[in-house]
Amino acid sequence: MTADIPTAPSRCSACDRGLHVPVRFCPFCGAEQRRPKAQSPIPPSPPPPPPPPEALKAPPADIAPEPAPPQEGPPQPPAKPAPAPPKPVWTVRRAPRRPGRLARVRQAVLALAAIIGLAALALARRDVVPAPIRIEVGAAWTPVPLKSFRNVASLRITAEGVVSLRIDGERVQRVSPSSGATVRPKTLRNLELRAGRGPVTVTLTPRGE
Repeated sequence: MTADIPTAPSRCSACDRGLHVPVRFCPFCGAEQRRPKAQSPIPPSPPPPPPPPEALKAPPADIAPEPAPPQEGPPQPPAKPAPAPPKPVWTVRRAPRRPGRLARVRQAVLALAAIIGLAALALARRDVVPAPIRIEVGAAWTPVPLKSFRNVASLRITAEGVVSLRIDGERVQRVSPSSGATVRPKTLRNLELRAGRGPVTVTLTPRGE
């Protein structure tokens, strides 16, 4: 073995296989072996210089020591976490009312009130008896206004003299001052009066039930 062949490492620098003898070329991959360069030793760092003699002396008594840094105040309590938002409350909402239904109910109530009012008025008028009426009767037939006496049960006819009474244009009845006559206006179509001699005053007196 020649002197220029370097001593091979224990492993190949290319394929990293173990080499048991120093060779220049790897028998496995044929790569030339490189000898690692010898590194120069690192000199040790010099020791630190000794402190000056002034630093070893104690400070004089008249020099007050430096005040300690001011301490901070008591620690602040941690901030409270923000309250959680309230949970939604589920409510049941009523369906909106239909305006048509409300209007129909109002109309029905008003109609019922009107019917009750008319019925009460009719009963009140039925109970009220009109005042007596006096008419002047001559030789011609004079019609009696039965419309004012339709709500009464009977009508009493008295005269100061003798008069003739014609009912529904057919029946004729003689009425004297002493007897008089009573008719029912509800069953009559018309009623006429005539005096025998001169004008005669006739009194029509309505009567209730």
